[in-house]
Amino acid sequence: MAQTIQLKRSNTSGNTPTTSNLELGEIAINTKDGKLFIRKNVDGSDAADGILAYGPQGVYPHETQVYEVKVVTKTASHPQHGTGSSSGYSIGGLESPYLVLIPGNTYKFDQADSSNSGHPLRFYLEADKTTAYTTGVTNSGTPGSSSAYTQIVVSATTPQILFYQCSAHAYMGSAAYSLNDAIAANAITATQIAANAVGTSELAQNSVTAVQIPDSSITATQLAANSVDSSELVDGSIDTSHIGASQVTTAKIADSNVTVAKMAANSVDSDQYVDGSIDTAHIADAQITSAKIAANTIATSNIADNAIDGTKIASNSILTRHIDDNQITIDQLAVTDGSNGQVLKTDGSGTLSFGTVSSGSGSTEDVFKTISVSGQSDVVADSDTDTLTLAAGSGMSITTAAGSDTITFTSTATGLSANAVTATHIATGAVGASELAATSVNAGSYTNTDLTVDADGRITAASNGSSSGSIAANAITAAKIATGAVGSSELASTGVTAGTYGSASASPQIVVDADGRVTSASNVTISGGSGGGGVGLNQTISNYTATGNGSTTA
Repeated sequence: MAQTIQLKRSNTSGNTPTTSNLELGEIAINTKDGKLFIRKNVDGSDAADGILAYGPQGVYPHETQVYEVKVVTKTASHPQHGTGSSSGYSIGGLESPYLVLIPGNTYKFDQADSSNSGHPLRFYLEADKTTAYTTGVTNSGTPGSSSAYTQIVVSATTPQILFYQCSAHAYMGSAAYSLNDAIAANAITATQIAANAVGTSELAQNSVTAVQIPDSSITATQLAANSVDSSELVDGSIDTSHIGASQVTTAKIADSNVTVAKMAANSVDSDQYVDGSIDTAHIADAQITSAKIAANTIATSNIADNAIDGTKIASNSILTRHIDDNQITIDQLAVTDGSNGQVLKTDGSGTLSFGTVSSGSGSTEDVFKTISVSGQSDVVADSDTDTLTLAAGSGMSITTAAGSDTITFTSTATGLSANAVTATHIATGAVGASELAATSVNAGSYTNTDLTVDADGRITAASNGSSSGSIAANAITAAKIATGAVGSSELASTGVTAGTYGSASASPQIVVDADGRVTSASNVTISGGSGGGGVGLNQTISNYTATGNGSTTA
């Protein structure tokens, strides 16, 4: 049965038909873009309904390719069905198809459809989105809103494989392949290279450096005999961690090839040397210092006769603790031996010689230099003939005995005069019980003590007194009683009742004894007298006028 093919066309760049524009079996042509569109419906379901575009890309001038993007529920048709998000992209009606990107073209992914809300389309170097790819990529608007899109300009340096994915959800997209030879950094791993596929002819000179070789990945089995010489080794590239025990022998070291620059500090110790392997020809002048010699490691058997002279010894480097007893004799001193009784002398300029010590100018030695006395000026010898004179002070004599070389100091004082020693002459705590003369008073505690004190304030007698003794009359005065020392408990009761005496109608009557104590207190009622007027309080007193000449005669 003959079929009629309906043809629709447009001359507007970027104009793409929708499923509502084409019936099944109809074809649309965009004459401006040079593209052919058909409607497909593989299984008759709406989910698979879509528009497919075909065009001889790469033949026509570079242009912008527009893809309508929607978000749908994944089906088995999605490359990542069952992995990551349950939603996936639909591009041109297909679930996340693999895309081919032509260098020179611009690909615009239209996300204006509301289903794109919350699903920004981005490009990555890996499907799991480890590394974002942003070169030539433009993101505009909010997905799900009008005019929102993601666009990529493909060039000759765009990586061969990119992945378009949702930045918010996993594995919603698929891969896009760029038709060029650019390979992203770290895109080729060992799993992409067949065994022995890369030989020396495939490696450019100096293309493999230390950063391309993991630690310990090159072993002896990877190196041909004599294939690595010194020109292949960077200075400092091989340290002790790269050399096995006993791997370097003398057969592997050319004469004079090991210098101090090749040895780290303290890297070679005595167990690396064979006896007799290092002689003086291998040691440069001044290369061995005290810092390189452990204590007590060099014995006399290791030093040839006359091998060490003054030029080999630093100033002050040899102390007495470095010299055994009796090890230095005349042979070790640059001086001619003297005669019996002579001593070694210096002229002050470093020259030593033996000489005789005797009396007389020019050959004697100072027997003292400085004598110091606390609080006094020092006595200093002025010359080798200076004399020290000892002078006797007051109350002292000095005698000498030449035969026994003895000097005797003798006190000539006869004692101290009365009151010569005062408190200012005695240090605090200097006089104790052993320094005081006994007064025959027995040490101890006394009750109601009777004491006898002499004119010097010393207690010369002490005894226990009687507790029944009395104090003489008036013996205790106010001066003997401390303020507040006598309270109500210390006063004898007089029988007077404590209270307030006297009122408006009564006058207080108080009796005081010879000691000033109140022995009685009472109230006396106030009342008026007989006759006119009265003498009591609160009484009216009448006024009378007397007449006469003041005579006592009536």
